Amino acid sequence: MKHQHDHAESYRLPVSCFKCSEGCVHLEYGNIFFTFTQAQFRAMAEVISKVYSELEAERAEQEFSHLAESLVM
Repeated sequence: MKHQHDHAESYRLPVSCFKCSEGCVHLEYGNIFFTFTQAQFRAMAEVISKVYSELEAERAEQEFSHLAESLVM
């Protein structure tokens, strides 16, 4: 069985996500193991992507704000 793994080594807990030969998507985060249908995984990924984008926008805004503050004299 060929697995396509994506690992995020920088996290404190090991993270692994792959699609098995049956077409299910498996997500392992530490000692938690989730199995999703592809439709379920897409729905979860959309929600996570939306929140991730919001968090990144907030982070960028904060970084810009700190930079702007340092330029104001």
